[in-house]
Amino acid sequence: MISTGQSLFPNHPVISNGQSLFPCHPVKSNDQSLFPCHPVISNGQSLFPCHPVISNGQSLFPCHPLISNGQSLFPCHPVISNGQSLFPCHPVISNGQSLFPCHPVKSSTFLQL
Repeated sequence: MISTGQSLFPNHPVISNGQSLFPCHPVKSNDQSLFPCHPVISNGQSLFPCHPVISNGQSLFPCHPLISNGQSLFPCHPVISNGQSLFPCHPVISNGQSLFPCHPVKSSTFLQL
C-alpha cells in the first residue's frame, strides 16, 4: 500500500475502502513510487513478470501494449501512450471491463481507451 511515496494514481490513491488495489501482491512503499524502476517483487514473485504485462496469455493493457526497451514499465510519472495517460484521473476501462475489477477506483465517469 502507498504510505508516504508517490502514487501512480495521484487523483485516486491506490487504496479503496482500506484495501490495496493489488490484494494478491500488496505493494509495499516507503517513499518509493508504486512501480519503481524494476518490477515489483512480493513474496518472491514479480507483480509484472513478463514486462509487456501478460497474464494467462492476455495483455493487461490490450489497447495500449506496453513496449519494454530496458526502461521501467511504470516510470515515476503516469504512462503516456499516443499522448494519452494510461492512468488518467478516472478508472481505466478496456472493452467495458475495468483493469482493476476487484477494487474499482471510484469515480463518476470512466475513460474508454
